[in-house]
Amino acid sequence: MCRICGVAPLTAPSSELMIAAASPDLTPSMKARLLEVLLEDLPTGKISPASRHSLEMEILASDDSTEKAFLLRVRLCNLLREYVSGQAPSAMVLRSRLSEATAVDLDWFRGIINGQRLSTDLRTSIQDKLRFLSEKNLLPALAKTRLADVLTVKVAPPGIVVKTEPLSEEDVAPSGIAVKTEPLSEEDVDMKMAVKPEGIPLQVAARTLASACTYAALKQAVMQISEASPTTGVKDLLPTWSNKIPPGLESSFGRATWNAVQMDTVVGSFARAAEMAEEGCFRGAKQLLRCGRLDWQSYPKSDEKLEKKLERNFRWQNMYLDLMESQQQLSGRLWTEAVKAEADRRAKVCMKAVFFKAPDEEPVPSYVEDIAVLVLFNLDDWGFVKEVAQDQKRKSSSLTAVFPFLKQLNAATLEFQQQKDDLLIQFDGGKSRLKVTTRQECLKLWNVLASSLSRTEAPQSVLRRPGGAALPGGAIPADVLWPLLRSLRHKSSLYLLLSCFCRMWSLVNRDNRSLPTVADPLWPVSLPLHATITPVEIKAAMSNMVDITTANGMDDADISLLKGDFHFYQGAYEAAVAMYIRSFLGGSLPGFLHPATALAPSQTTLRKLVSCFESLRCHTYVAVLCQLTVPVDYDTAFRSVAEKVTHDAADEIYAFLWDPLILEHAAFSLQRYGFLEKRQVVMDLLQSPILNAANPPAVAQNVAAERAVEFFEVLFDQYVVC
Repeated sequence: MCRICGVAPLTAPSSELMIAAASPDLTPSMKARLLEVLLEDLPTGKISPASRHSLEMEILASDDSTEKAFLLRVRLCNLLREYVSGQAPSAMVLRSRLSEATAVDLDWFRGIINGQRLSTDLRTSIQDKLRFLSEKNLLPALAKTRLADVLTVKVAPPGIVVKTEPLSEEDVAPSGIAVKTEPLSEEDVDMKMAVKPEGIPLQVAARTLASACTYAALKQAVMQISEASPTTGVKDLLPTWSNKIPPGLESSFGRATWNAVQMDTVVGSFARAAEMAEEGCFRGAKQLLRCGRLDWQSYPKSDEKLEKKLERNFRWQNMYLDLMESQQQLSGRLWTEAVKAEADRRAKVCMKAVFFKAPDEEPVPSYVEDIAVLVLFNLDDWGFVKEVAQDQKRKSSSLTAVFPFLKQLNAATLEFQQQKDDLLIQFDGGKSRLKVTTRQECLKLWNVLASSLSRTEAPQSVLRRPGGAALPGGAIPADVLWPLLRSLRHKSSLYLLLSCFCRMWSLVNRDNRSLPTVADPLWPVSLPLHATITPVEIKAAMSNMVDITTANGMDDADISLLKGDFHFYQGAYEAAVAMYIRSFLGGSLPGFLHPATALAPSQTTLRKLVSCFESLRCHTYVAVLCQLTVPVDYDTAFRSVAEKVTHDAADEIYAFLWDPLILEHAAFSLQRYGFLEKRQVVMDLLQSPILNAANPPAVAQNVAAERAVEFFEVLFDQYVVC
């Protein structure tokens, strides 16, 4: 029998169902109250699905046949909750439940559907599923009879009220209820006695429009919006769509012959196709745009000039989808020659259209220009953009802010690449072959980035700074900067940007938390006077840049070490360990580290790893790493093995200890705590012949190298792979 605790005291659907073996059997009033709780919980979902399922299992385990009706009603309540939560079970699940129902159960279910508990959307969804089952002759005859009014009720148009009233004895229908419609007077409408306001249907249609994946769904949503509010357009509901359509699109409509639904459908097809492309659904986006084109070609014809204008806007939008596809292919590292050639062709076609536009042609939308310039930059083909821009100087001013920023970044990257060898020599402590480091373009980039991060705008006048660099009159805003940097794939440029932010970090944090890079000589020794940058802004910029370089696969030793230091200073010790391990393992795979002596992390890195594991309370790891320090840090190692509580697999990690003194201290500490089995493990390691003090030094070195490699493989599996 179903045994449920505390059903009677429940006063709100927020109460959780508790299953207990010692509870008494449920009375009819308790069952009714329990069903009431389940129905009240439909919109909130505070009763977990696990509790609902447990309730079904308890009732199902009962041998009492009278519980079948109660079980069915509980299942129907749970089914309605699944519909509300968006799980949308198939119509066959509903058919299975209705086939078990009696006439009384069906009348109860009909009352739930026609009541006020269900939202309009949920009621419509259930009606659609019931009609589908009825049309396919899958609905049981009894259910079809008892739910006849549910199958026939339609949504009333504005100004119509739906009333239900009992029939006379002469006209009694099988369900006992008839549906009559009568128009309301203007007075009744004004008094709000008609259907409830259309705010909810309008919001539902807007959500459908924003998530439409096919042209048919989009067009239906636009029609629903027009019916709900004739004065509301798609751009009023979704303001961001204004930035995803060509600026000349709406001026190409035949307003004299097209209605509002037709114009909104065209706008929606353009904007939704752009959104789907940004989400990575390129095939669906192109199909939606093509279907929209076929549809508007059947609209009433306007003059030939407007039709050509609309076709040109369609061409720009289709080019945007192609360029977004090329950008994603480059982002996915599918750098085959065919992919590169096609991406280069598409971007050059767009740039030629930008610079060689006829006076009467539609301009290329700014978002199409941005992606074309970005693709050429990632392909390292900036020379084409520069050449075309020089040939058409008068028209280059029409380009968006992305163009001058990438132009400056490209110039600074070339300046860095020309001096990279000498900068590497300086970074390693050598003497540069160049007497003077050229950094004019890098200083300009420094000022642009500082202005973008600053809360205050840079002055409009051109300010001069030491080194001949000029401050730019402005910079692109941060909400444009970071999406642009996340789209970059040019690794030299990304490293230069990372170096710039590291330099800013070092200037703001002078308490021995600097992040040195190879390109440090290219940057100034102070922040720009016009830019007020706080440590919080620098930290956010560094975090974003670390994520960007990681996403682009920049895992070189120096970059990984740089990221590890940043995470270490932020207290993200697990992330710091992962980066430190990458910095000296390089491209090696676990189990294939040859030769073993190739592992040579610097002493500074080892000390930071020790600090990380001490903070993580992995004391056995600390003891193993202390063996690699020069000289061996016995104080820290002894303190670590003496800890009673450690957050690592100490029993397994003892096998990586090879220093006899540390092993002896571990055995002593374990005996003091009474861990005799663990002490025996350590004693067995001490008695191993390979740790005999009489062995030649070469044997001890080989043992240390092999165990160090195995230990770092464990760390690699735990912090990098997992």
